[in-house]
Order: sequence, then structure tokens, then C-alpha cells
Amino acid sequence: MDKAITLRNVTLTYPNGKSPLRRVSLEIVNKTVNLIMGESGSGKSSLLKLIAGLIPWIHNAKVSGEIKVVGLNPLNKEDLNKLVSMIGYAPQSIDYAFMHVHVIDELISRQRFLEENNIDIKVDVQDVIELLELKSVVNYRIDWLSGGYKRRLLLARALIGPPRIVLLDEPLGDLDDAAKLDLINILPIVKRRSTLIIAEHNINPLLDVVDNTMVLLNGEIHVVDKENVREVIGECKC
Repeated sequence: MDKAITLRNVTLTYPNGKSPLRRVSLEIVNKTVNLIMGESGSGKSSLLKLIAGLIPWIHNAKVSGEIKVVGLNPLNKEDLNKLVSMIGYAPQSIDYAFMHVHVIDELISRQRFLEENNIDIKVDVQDVIELLELKSVVNYRIDWLSGGYKRRLLLARALIGPPRIVLLDEPLGDLDDAAKLDLINILPIVKRRSTLIIAEHNINPLLDVVDNTMVLLNGEIHVVDKENVREVIGECKC
């Protein structure tokens, strides 16, 4: 099966000496939904930032080992420039995640960036507005939005294209039960064109729709059968 992402013996060390990832090896198959669990501070967000190329280029850290994302190396600046248009990333923090004042401008800017890089747009701004039910707020200022709608906007922005890889960091945060269900129902649709990696502590709503479950524990990643997830959660206090 085609591998979307491969990590071999990857170690990540921040300037303060902390190493949330130590000799991590991982393979993610193309067009699957993958759930990464772990305690707060276990390295889930760091792993997603590494795959997205934010580490070490935006967030300073020392990285060793081999990383391939759709055959490209995000540690290489030339490869990273190609990957930027292939990856949709929705960060955990919603405080400084947006570049524009209004919802519509945030979405349009992403589509224009992809078009300028000659990316074939199959999922456009209007598609994600309908998919994430943003029509009622599309002309709002982003700072008017609730936390839940900001989460929807982050996901909508990430899905334009569509990207080859979609990275979602704690996407269920700030969502009420109805909004969580809406998001979960979208994941199989996204999977038709993209590979998803979701870092999330609120895993119960996701277990029926994910293909693979993994846990980060003591700097190492372990693939876990979905049937044994709750037992592992008890051990790592995820």
C-alpha cells in the first residue's frame, strides 16, 4: 500500500533540552484516518508540526532521523516549498491562527495561494462553506466567532484544494456535541482524497471512524488495536 508519511528513528529536541519525540518510527498509509493519542505534553502537537514542516523552520528545534511526506523531506527547504500546498493544517491554538480579519478573506487567501502555485482546485471556498456550515458567518469578523466556529474555520481552510495530507490538532476542542458529530461525519468524505492525522485527547467520538490508532508514550509511538485503546488510555492517562 502507498505510504503517505514515513518516519525513521526521528528524535526532536527543543532548545530547553526537552525531547518529546525519541527515535520515533511510523508509517501512515495513503487515504486513511489516523488518530494519535497521548497525555498533554506527550508530543502530539510537535509530531504534527514536524510533519507540516513548521519544525524546525518556524518553531526552533533540533531534528534527527528520516522524514518523508508524500515522498518529500520537510527538513529540506526546497522540498518544504513544494509541500506547503499539499498539506492542510489546523493548529490546536485558535488565538493566533488567522491571518485576516474576516472569515471569507481567510478562505479566499488560501485558495488564491494554491491557484498561484498551479494547484488544481477541486474543493473550493464555496464547497467548504457548505461542508462546514459557515454560510451564516462567512462575512463576519473572525474575532466575533465562538471557539467552535473558529475550529470550523480552521478545518475549512485546511480542506481547500484538497491537500494530500490533513493534520488536525485537537479539532474537537470548543465544539458542542452536535458540532462534534458534524465534524466526525465529514472525515470519511475527506478521506476519499486526503490522508488524515488527528491528534486528540477526546477520542471516544472518533473511534468508529478512524482506521488506525496510535499512542505517544515516553517519547515513543505505539500502534494500538482499536479494541485495546481504552486499556492503553488507562495506562497513559490520556
